[in-house]
Amino acid sequence: MLVSEYATEVINTRPYKYQTRQTFFKDLKRLGIWELEIEQVNSALIRDVVEKLTTQSTRKRLYITARSIFKDLGVCQDLPNLEAEGKIYDIPTQENLEWLIDKSKIKPGVISIRVIQSVAKLRFMSK
Repeated sequence: MLVSEYATEVINTRPYKYQTRQTFFKDLKRLGIWELEIEQVNSALIRDVVEKLTTQSTRKRLYITARSIFKDLGVCQDLPNLEAEGKIYDIPTQENLEWLIDKSKIKPGVISIRVIQSVAKLRFMSK
């Protein structure tokens, strides 16, 4: 049985949302296993394809897709559970923001104070 046949059967029998179904189909094609026989699919094959990708979020999503689709077969269950990477924001200092607003031709008034307060909160939360 082909992966495409098996995946279509599995995805259509599980209570997934429409967008999740579409993402699973797209991910299986991206992994390059859509036209393979089920017996050919293994964790090493999935890892080889996924490790070539650059973004952490894409790798994480593809691993989740493989584990989810093949869980009834017991295949790909040893794939890693990647943790999400925290984002690092480069937030300007309050003084720099105030200087930039003062330098601007447009004086936004209250909005600028709220922006400065929001940035100050972000700075405090990121520490």
